[in-house]
Amino acid sequence: MAKQFNDLEIKILSDLASASEEWRRPQELGGITKSPHSRILRKFADKGLVEKRRRSEDEGKRSGYVYRITREGQAALRQELEKRGGESGLDLPARHDEHYVQGA
Repeated sequence: MAKQFNDLEIKILSDLASASEEWRRPQELGGITKSPHSRILRKFADKGLVEKRRRSEDEGKRSGYVYRITREGQAALRQELEKRGGESGLDLPARHDEHYVQGA
């Protein structure tokens, strides 16, 4: 059975799940300049695995997004971890650079 998510995607979903109902910025999930975190989070939002909203309520102000996991995202994460035999200790650094996540 093929994996639904790569290790970095699992790490991001796991970090959001451990944040519970709190909204998180990509940087709080290990993202740095040119890392794929924002792209992954947008993809998850399109699939309904995470919710996103603007950080600023001011429509005229440019701001980034914050994210939190949905019930669907929690279920997908649980299912993927079960497929992996309960593997949750992903050995990824707290912050990821573009060289580490090549091919992500």
